[in-house]
Amino acid sequence: MRYVDRPMLEDRWHRISVAMRGAGLDALVLIGRGKIGQYGNIHYVSGHFLHSVHGYAVMFPGEPPVLVMGQRDQLFAKSRGAGDLLSGRRSVDMTGTNVFTPGAPPLAQELCRVLTSHPIANKTVGLVGLQTLMPVEDYLSVTQTLADVKFVDGSRPFAQVKAIKTEAEIPFIEEAYAVADAGYRRFEEVLAVGKTEWEVCAEIERTTRALGALQSYNMALLGGQYPRYPTERVLQQGDLVGCYVEVAMASGYWVEKGGMMALGKPADEDLELYRAAQRAMKGAEDKLMPGNKCADVARVISAEANQKGYRIGIWNGHGVGVDHDIPVIAESDNTVLQEGMVFSMHPHMVDAADVHGAFVAEQYLIRKDGAYRFSKIEPELVWLG
Repeated sequence: MRYVDRPMLEDRWHRISVAMRGAGLDALVLIGRGKIGQYGNIHYVSGHFLHSVHGYAVMFPGEPPVLVMGQRDQLFAKSRGAGDLLSGRRSVDMTGTNVFTPGAPPLAQELCRVLTSHPIANKTVGLVGLQTLMPVEDYLSVTQTLADVKFVDGSRPFAQVKAIKTEAEIPFIEEAYAVADAGYRRFEEVLAVGKTEWEVCAEIERTTRALGALQSYNMALLGGQYPRYPTERVLQQGDLVGCYVEVAMASGYWVEKGGMMALGKPADEDLELYRAAQRAMKGAEDKLMPGNKCADVARVISAEANQKGYRIGIWNGHGVGVDHDIPVIAESDNTVLQEGMVFSMHPHMVDAADVHGAFVAEQYLIRKDGAYRFSKIEPELVWLG
């Protein structure tokens, strides 16, 4: 299992500092939580995976980040080699509410202390995760305490750095994807009529955790194939099961692998939806080239759905690396694809009634000559008798 080393972190700090100066930011506050989809801001600059509650990383141009977090995360950060990045003051662990402790929220107090360690009056501070991650109570406390500071949403310049992967990052993604592939193969081994979704997904969880996954979402889906947690439902003959493995490794890299497995012969409608999703994925893969736009890729998927009278279920895909990245594969996103971007693609077709559905999920690196697929498993329907 690989961990991100300090030289890689230092390279990230440098590129973020350049982006900060270009955006006119005197400081950057990164906000995160310990959950897939929300942990990446902090992990990207520190290598630390937040336990559960929120935390902050403060960056000044040309300097290492300063981590502001509760006691449990401070202790874990020290054990993982990030102790020198901590702010130096122990903060009370909080669950995200100030109801039981009158006064300013503890993390907000410490955040203000770190920000004012530099001349920050009348300066501009970017908040990464302002709209989606920062607790309102912290935001109100910080902006009222530091009323002479201009706070802006700093998510875009940070996300633009994070979206382009260096060559040094690719082996970490390969390692993470090998774990996802192992989980997917385990689906093929344990999926069977008469088992519950719980039983099946427990085996996938065991497999991925044993290989080093810090967090995972494992799903055995039915019907419209919308992502959800596994249930007590017993698998039946004729089910077309959506098998989905998402893992985040200690390195921070998050990957997704998914496809369909048939227990006996599924309904014709299910098979038609799967074939449409498969064609959409192939068409999208061909469009994942530098110079094309996200919208170009999305239109290929929409055209396949429209031709059959289907609808798009969940979104088509998005950048991915250390957690979610920009851009999004949507017809409204005209971002130009660049070499070094990595995308999780998951075209999802559903019928008009949301009763039947099918999807394929793969991950790709944009190279100058086209898309490189990380999975070593072919994206084909698996028949299990």
